[in-house]
Amino acid sequence: MLILVNLIILACGQSGNGWEPTGEPLIIVGEISEVSSTDEAGNTIVELQVPVATRTQVVEETQESETASSEVGGSDPVQVHDGEHTYSTQAYSFDCTCQEAGTVSRSFNFSDDSVEYADNSYQKTAEQTYTRSWTGQTILVENGKETTLDIPKHAVLIFSAGGFVLESYSDADPASGSPCCYYEFTLEK
Repeated sequence: MLILVNLIILACGQSGNGWEPTGEPLIIVGEISEVSSTDEAGNTIVELQVPVATRTQVVEETQESETASSEVGGSDPVQVHDGEHTYSTQAYSFDCTCQEAGTVSRSFNFSDDSVEYADNSYQKTAEQTYTRSWTGQTILVENGKETTLDIPKHAVLIFSAGGFVLESYSDADPASGSPCCYYEFTLEK
């Protein structure tokens, strides 16, 4: 299903019908929905509606969060999130299993070029953006035979004054692929 949706998105971008390519990869930012209608001949037409945005748009939307940055100590995202805070969470699962989290407590320890989060070190890759990369494994079953494959995995943290986004990539590069899990964390206190 995800492959079909990505092909449709690419086809629309190639033909000029729909979104205009921005040079930045698109991220699916909501639930995919089906809209059914009937044409004059009585045929059922099913359209998939796929909410997409660029990483830049997602960061800008997160920065416009309802949480006032003055409530938590300033507008610098690093300063705002340093230490332990409470966040409300929304998860979007696209090609892997994402865990819905609800309200959670998270702790960050920032340095000049990295952030420590959940016992892992993320390296600064852009302004307010930190990335962690590692090799994971998956099991491929083909004709009853199991094969263990090494696959690249990445996690990207994007901070704003009102919260942060966590993107999880499995077998896709953050610069050119779409995350399989996408979490929005809104700062509560």
